[in-house]
Amino acid sequence: MQYEQFDPTKMRINELRIQFATIRENLKHKEEELQRTSEELTELKNKPEKSIPRWKMGLGAGMSILIAFNAALVSVGFDC
Repeated sequence: MQYEQFDPTKMRINELRIQFATIRENLKHKEEELQRTSEELTELKNKPEKSIPRWKMGLGAGMSILIAFNAALVSVGFDC
């Protein structure tokens, strides 16, 4: 039901009441949805962040060292 297509000046009082009740119900549902969404957002903001496991950090550091060592060997290989 599109609200823009209705002309309130040409509608009867019962039609206006029905339209008003429909709009009020839609607004009520939207307010509930907004409240629920804001509660979920607040809950997510208050949730502690997950820390990265130490083994993943160690693996990343080890890979960085291997890549640096590889770059050094390639550099030495081009010089010879």
